[in-house]
Amino acid sequence: MSRRTPAARFLASVRSAPVPSSSVEHSCYQCGAGVEDGIPFCRQCNAPQIRVAAAEVVGPVEVGRESLSRHHSVALPFASFDWPHALRAAALAGLFGVILIVILRQAFALAMITSGVLSVYFYRRKNPFSNLSAWLGALLGALSGVFGTVLLAVPSTFMLFSIRSGGEARAAIMAAVQDQVAHNPDPHARELLEYLKTPQGFTFMMIVFLFVMLIFFLLLSSLGGALAAAVLRRRQRS
Repeated sequence: MSRRTPAARFLASVRSAPVPSSSVEHSCYQCGAGVEDGIPFCRQCNAPQIRVAAAEVVGPVEVGRESLSRHHSVALPFASFDWPHALRAAALAGLFGVILIVILRQAFALAMITSGVLSVYFYRRKNPFSNLSAWLGALLGALSGVFGTVLLAVPSTFMLFSIRSGGEARAAIMAAVQDQVAHNPDPHARELLEYLKTPQGFTFMMIVFLFVMLIFFLLLSSLGGALAAAVLRRRQRS
């Protein structure tokens, strides 16, 4: 008795399987003979008639891209710059800077640098996952400097109009200016002093003072903001 291999028994069972009566024929791809649908092998050339289509890889790739895009869409808001909160943080830091100027008086530079540092600190409290660069820290510091200048310019403007016509405050300011001119041998300094004694000259001097104050506010507060952002970013990396 001859033994048949499992493959031979499988082929024999497939060939002996009953053929459905109502089926549609198709041509064999190898010999062209008619083969009914559902028959695994051609009866003429024994060519297999059932093919398995290769799985497409487009789906997983597209799914991966969608998941990647969703991941980036979630991560982007943490890296974006929150302008509304940045303005609020800068305004609060500018207020603290003005308070420090009033308290310390002589430590003008320290108060402005502290204002820039506080602007970054207040911003990070609301956005703890933000990775601020030194440039964005300087921007926050500059915004706090602008708000600080406005907070100081408003009372300074009222003071300007109140002492323009005279008074002890104007006398004190003019005495300080005259003391500086007295140590200057330039003859044009005398002419400038005489011009500053007029109401128009005094107004011009106060405007120049406010402009110089704005420049110092911007420079020093920007420096404080940039330093604070650089230190915090280095700490995040470590």
